[in-house]
Amino acid sequence: MIVERADCRAVSDALAAAAGSDRAFGPLELDHLTTCLRCRAEQARYRRLMEAMQALREAPVEEDSRLESQILTTIDLHGRLLARRARAGVVAAVGGIAAGAAATAGFIAARHRRAARLLS
Repeated sequence: MIVERADCRAVSDALAAAAGSDRAFGPLELDHLTTCLRCRAEQARYRRLMEAMQALREAPVEEDSRLESQILTTIDLHGRLLARRARAGVVAAVGGIAAGAAATAGFIAARHRRAARLLS
């Protein structure tokens, strides 16, 4: 039983690669597929998946002339919202820096006045 599971794991990887046409099955994998129902079922699922993907690839897609406009409008809207938030953040930061600079200047001026009084 352990040998079958190991074979199933090895064949499972090969099934995915073979479904995508990346490689072909080797003789040991083909031999395993003739005896293992689980791996054959997995192979059938891969085959159906690949057929569905092929059908999607070939299906005509109706062009919606409004789609580009809707995408650009949404991008523009979100861009403006981000710009407002960024501006608000910059204004708050600049305001904080200005307040800190004013407080520092006031502190320095007060120290100079105090030092001048002590010296006179």
